[in-house]
Amino acid sequence: MKKMAIILINYNGLSDTIDCINSINDSNTSNFTIYVVDNCSSESCRVLEQFDNTKVIYLKENLGFGIANNYGAEEAIKDGAEYLLCLNNDTIVSKEAINLLRKSADNNTIVTCAIYYYSNRAELWYGGGEVSKLLGNFRHKRYSESKYISFISGCCMMITKECYSELGLFDPEYFMYCEDVDYSLKAILNGYRILYVHDAKIWHKVGQSINKSIGAKDYYLTRNRLYVMKKYRKYFYFTAWIFFYCTRIARIITGKCKNINVNPVVKGIHDYHNNKMGKLNDYFQ
Repeated sequence: MKKMAIILINYNGLSDTIDCINSINDSNTSNFTIYVVDNCSSESCRVLEQFDNTKVIYLKENLGFGIANNYGAEEAIKDGAEYLLCLNNDTIVSKEAINLLRKSADNNTIVTCAIYYYSNRAELWYGGGEVSKLLGNFRHKRYSESKYISFISGCCMMITKECYSELGLFDPEYFMYCEDVDYSLKAILNGYRILYVHDAKIWHKVGQSINKSIGAKDYYLTRNRLYVMKKYRKYFYFTAWIFFYCTRIARIITGKCKNINVNPVVKGIHDYHNNKMGKLNDYFQ
């Protein structure tokens, strides 16, 4: 069996990362190395070095989800990995999930799995996904069988070494959110297929890695969605721009009327128009 790298990004989530590693080691997969990329956590991750088949990469600052995965991928390829599995550190994998993904991935096919809520193990969080050319958004679906899709979740995605050699991994401009949308469109426009493997199951502790109170999600999703639409403007219809601005204007007006903080949305639009990408410290610590 060809060598596989499993890349986990850790940011002050040591307990979740340990749970994820344990589930991988308890699964039926073999011939793998786990690469934990620590995004300059405030907690010590030295304990992770004690796990078999685990390599820890320490970054000197929090570079975000995409860049951290890129670091892990580069290290894994240098070590001879033939498959790369990007996996959220706050997930638990089923016994057969990784093997099923590895069997389905090839040099023309990127694969993902069924992702269930950890808090409700029977409810799907992601069952495949689609990017809308008409509206410019991306949606999680709940397909009941394996099928080709247009949006892969960065929570769990596997590619081959050959695919990585041509496409690379994530655009570093995002910091967090929408990297997977970008990657999905890049793959499709370069002739690759994205396959949702329904029988491969993992469970996701949704939202563990971000402090929702500081508006980071609203800011990055607003700014980064605009960046995606601009970058792939030939893919989207003009209606995507109309839909985006109409819904955001409505949200801002409604928020103001209800005394809801909409500053992250406004700043996201402002920063996009001023070409300000990457990490914004005011909204993510």
